[in-house]
Amino acid sequence: MIFLNSLAGMVRVVVETLLNSIWQGIALTAVVFCLLCVFRQINAATRYLIWFVILLVVVSLPLLNGMPISSGVSTISSAIFGVYQRFVSDDSQPDNTSLSEKAAVNRRPIPFSQEEVNMLQSSIPNSLEEIASEERAGEVTLSEQTQKASALDNSQPTSRRFLIPLLLGRWSLLLFFGWILTTMGMLVRVVKGYRYAQRLKQSCFPLAPKYQDRFHRWLKSIGIRRGVRLCGSHEIHAPMAIGLIKPVILIPRRLVDGLTDAEFDLVLLHELAHLKRWDDWTNFAQKLTEALLFFHPAVWWIGRRLYIEREIACDDWVVALSGESRSYAFCLTKLIEFGLWLRRPAVATGAAWSKKNITRRIEMLLDKKRNATHRFSKLGVLAILCALTIAFVSSIKILPVVALTESSSSAVEPSSQTKESAEVSDGNKQTAEIGHASQTSVKSEQQQLVSELAKALRNESEEVRLNIVEVLKEIGQPAVPALTEALSDESEKVREKAADAIGDIGEKAQAAVPALIEMLNDVSEEVRVEAADALGDMRASSQEAISALIKALSDESKDLRRIAAEALGNIGEPAKDAVPALMEVLNDESEAVRRKAIEALGDISAAAKSAVPALMEILNDESKSLRRKAIEALGEIGTPAAPAVPALIKALNSKSDDIQEEASKALGKIGEPAIPELEKALRYGSKSLRRQIANLLGDIGEPAVPLLIEMLNDTSESMRREAADELGDIGELAAPAVPALMKALSDESERVRREATDALEDIGSVAAPALIKALNDPSESVRRAAADLLGDIEASSQETISALIQALNDESKKVRWEAADSLGDLKATSREAVSALIQILDDESDDVRRRAVEALGEIGAPAQTIVPALIKAMRDESEKVRREAAKALKQIGAPE
Repeated sequence: MIFLNSLAGMVRVVVETLLNSIWQGIALTAVVFCLLCVFRQINAATRYLIWFVILLVVVSLPLLNGMPISSGVSTISSAIFGVYQRFVSDDSQPDNTSLSEKAAVNRRPIPFSQEEVNMLQSSIPNSLEEIASEERAGEVTLSEQTQKASALDNSQPTSRRFLIPLLLGRWSLLLFFGWILTTMGMLVRVVKGYRYAQRLKQSCFPLAPKYQDRFHRWLKSIGIRRGVRLCGSHEIHAPMAIGLIKPVILIPRRLVDGLTDAEFDLVLLHELAHLKRWDDWTNFAQKLTEALLFFHPAVWWIGRRLYIEREIACDDWVVALSGESRSYAFCLTKLIEFGLWLRRPAVATGAAWSKKNITRRIEMLLDKKRNATHRFSKLGVLAILCALTIAFVSSIKILPVVALTESSSSAVEPSSQTKESAEVSDGNKQTAEIGHASQTSVKSEQQQLVSELAKALRNESEEVRLNIVEVLKEIGQPAVPALTEALSDESEKVREKAADAIGDIGEKAQAAVPALIEMLNDVSEEVRVEAADALGDMRASSQEAISALIKALSDESKDLRRIAAEALGNIGEPAKDAVPALMEVLNDESEAVRRKAIEALGDISAAAKSAVPALMEILNDESKSLRRKAIEALGEIGTPAAPAVPALIKALNSKSDDIQEEASKALGKIGEPAIPELEKALRYGSKSLRRQIANLLGDIGEPAVPLLIEMLNDTSESMRREAADELGDIGELAAPAVPALMKALSDESERVRREATDALEDIGSVAAPALIKALNDPSESVRRAAADLLGDIEASSQETISALIQALNDESKKVRWEAADSLGDLKATSREAVSALIQILDDESDDVRRRAVEALGEIGAPAQTIVPALIKAMRDESEKVRREAAKALKQIGAPE
């Protein structure tokens, strides 16, 4: 009997905990979804990381619901930070480092220390164990357990909680065992999927040597060291990466025969990206989570988001390596033709899993406005996770506790709730006092910790010193002196790790600059590389640091030359003295070094104008990557790069979409000096070139307005449409184009007229004088558009109101109703406007009368004048007018 009572108590606790976690997980998921909707420019890799962290948080909620709040918040905060640190540690290089260069840098994993393990273990509360043991002894009744749980919770600084008693009785046992059995069934499915994947590994066959050679070149370039194999299979319909232990990339036999070499590389890169990102392991963890919390809607919704973001992130990797977004999109269309949305094992990752999602990925690849970078945005992740932590703490404070009872007598009485409130108040006060005392002692404790760690750096073993450096890095700026001392350690690994730690601290570690400059002469190449990297991360702009990095550009180590060039680029304009040295490096034997030198010249911006001729020469280089980087650098230099305009216009004719896009951006950044050459190209260039030039004129802005006005008279419909569109993008500064745009409202092409209308609306209120003038245009369509736009741009001046009142007498009923509409949009409450609208309630056109009634309803005042007119309109012969009058009276608030 005692055992059954104990079992019933345990079941109630488990079921309550699981039920309580559902609403909390949904709330946290909704918060993050809203934040991601606000920050739309976060890339797919970062969104994937964020959703994976949220999944871990949702999984942890059943455990945290039973904890005291302080320990729960501490544990979840530590977990969030730990996952964030581990995900971004492999991506700690700056964003302008290529994947192949990044793969050459060896990062040590960050293990949990024993102290961290002890901290996590100590945070687990034993309240449930105490309750269970007391229940086994028959000492605690159900109501006493409920009171004790309330006391435990209210010992923390929580706000008032809600109580939702569920009279489930024995049904809680059925729920519990149903959960156990379903979870076991789901886990069996995962095991079957794993066994099926292993069977595929055993039955696969190696592909031809030419594919293996391409495969190994990409492996080396990306830097994957997981022992991956490339094989073919007759049993699968889609490419897939089967990971976990001894990963294999499987390609369907019929797909190998149906793809070109370039398309095969794109598919292969996608699967390699999965393994590089360790998607096989995160996917496996996701499957286990879905099995454990199969009932949780947030888990399944997050799972779908992870599938989508995982594939898009891998697509971004492919484009970053190949530079061929459109070619890859075309390759994906081939996958649809091959029918590659069929079954795949649950533990495998692959290039597609549904036709709908392949289509969406193609749209993402062709969307040039989205953020397609493939690296994690550390600031974006940190901001979202901070907001998540705040939301998590808030949700715990208002946690509605679900209590399972056998009868209504188990509910908490009002008197006990009053007692809870008093205990909560005392808990809040006590916590505030403890928090204040803790804050005052943090600084001194931190200093003492750094001092003790610095002593240990002199005496402990190499492995311990390496761990100490890692701890000092997490402490940050206060640890800079100790890390600087570690730069002279006898161990090469310690010196390397110390330099890396100082670089991670960033600009706050300026005190270490002299020591890092000295480390550029270290006997170890790895240490020299880390020292140069740290100087760049710190943006060390002192003359000594820049001179040392310039000297490093001629080092025998190509890695050091590359990192030194990158560091000078990070420093930016203050490194302008390095321009001559960087120009010399443009002839380096290593393409990676040349690429970083080009990027650095672009980062130095206008101060690197002397490098323009050298960068123009690279536009003829056989390397597409270098040509693209040179074009980008010329754009960053800006106006001083005007001599390169003819060469950049020529690049607009490139067969490569990426080259065309970069050339267009560069010409837009050069701006006004590029206009004369662009005008020539518009007159004599090919149709495709003229269209590209039209697209980039909007980026140049106001100086390009005269040329765009001229284009509105072009014989090509597409050119006129592009001109109107770009004028709209320029906005208010395109006000001189308003007369030409008004003329375009009579264009024979509907698409041109629509673009001209949109452009006038985008230009805004500065277009009002020209629109007022257009109300007297001989063309009915122009007058109608002008009347409509005056309301859309909210040009509510007295001159506008008077012009619209006059337009109410136009011979065209369409102009009259547009004028009435605009007066309503502008809420023209003047006596003249209201009287004019009341007067046209006798108009011969039903549509005009209806629009006038609608406008009076929107204006609303003076009611003593408008209401009688609307009541009269209730007797109109047109049903539409009568219905609109009733609606207007309700809007004003008057009786019908």
